[in-house]
Amino acid sequence: LDAAGDPLERAPLGTALERELRAIDFRWLRGVCEAAGCEGLSEVNLWAGMSGGCTPLHHDTMQNFLCQVAGTKRLLLFAPSQTARLYPYPAGHPMSAFAMADVEAPDTRRFPAFARAAGLEATLQPGEGLFLPSHYWHYVRQAEGGETISLNFWAGARKSERADAMLRAERAAPPCPPAAVAA
Repeated sequence: LDAAGDPLERAPLGTALERELRAIDFRWLRGVCEAAGCEGLSEVNLWAGMSGGCTPLHHDTMQNFLCQVAGTKRLLLFAPSQTARLYPYPAGHPMSAFAMADVEAPDTRRFPAFARAAGLEATLQPGEGLFLPSHYWHYVRQAEGGETISLNFWAGARKSERADAMLRAERAAPPCPPAAVAA
């Protein structure tokens, strides 16, 4: 809620920000979505933060076009093939889209396979964008030294057949023995 108690989606925007958002060429963006095989533009989100903030390692179930407007962000990216090495929370857990392994302070005694996770690093500067395919793991840290503003454009349906199939398979599998969980 904003200071007046109104939901943010109804809060007035600053004149400059509103002008910038209205200047986005959504026809171009829809074309990019189509070229990437996306089902269409679903949501646009504005992310604003202060120096040093971060979003823990997670994945989204939709295609994501992350565009940097102000400030700099550093990302660590891991392909879906690295999922087992990132120790995701189990399906059905409230944080099932997040990894238990901490990329900045890895506990390789507790999460030994994380030491073998292979990823990429990217830095987004103002005016740059990055396409994050669905289920691609990403950790985002805002650079020190000021505010950051990003827009992300999610494309495709919120539901994912692949993610739903994985969830059904995990729920149907016999429970993991306690000794295996401890290991």
